[in-house]
Amino acid sequence: MWASWKSGHKPLACGCTGWTGGLFYDDGGAMNEQKIPCACGCGELRARFDAKGRERRFIDGHAGRGRRHSTETRALLSGLMTGRTVPREIVERRAASIRGPKNGRWKGGRYVEASGYVCIRTPHDLRAHAGGYIYEHILVYEAAHGPIPKGMIIHHKNGKCDDNRLENLEMVTQSEHRMRHIAAGR
Repeated sequence: MWASWKSGHKPLACGCTGWTGGLFYDDGGAMNEQKIPCACGCGELRARFDAKGRERRFIDGHAGRGRRHSTETRALLSGLMTGRTVPREIVERRAASIRGPKNGRWKGGRYVEASGYVCIRTPHDLRAHAGGYIYEHILVYEAAHGPIPKGMIIHHKNGKCDDNRLENLEMVTQSEHRMRHIAAGR
């Protein structure tokens, strides 16, 4: 039983005094003597209070144990984390259920970034950034004029990032692109 809130130190079994966070027993017992089962359901016993006297429900690292993945997902995760190979059909089934038209939030492979640029999903293109998307203005320009040389940028003439008409796009060098934005005050 908690008998009192005393500030300061408590004598320990070794004879020295140690800080107990201001909470200790009058009968001289240790704070963490009482053991109760972990709340995750593992069956392990744990101390009811931590070193600072706060009541705890879980053993460290057990808080997320109540949530369970499907058997397929567990196999996929264990294979990815341990470096083992995962059967291809599990990987394909998992990928198909999340990406593309089967996803409930699918918008046709097109989205607008916060900066205003329109992105198109082309996952097999080597230039695609995270998620397999490329800027639409690059694809439009390349469809009409061929590949863009290294060091060149596609510039929107009217300054509107979502206006990807071919007549609004031009290829410029990086330094020229910067100068145009400085001159326009953007």
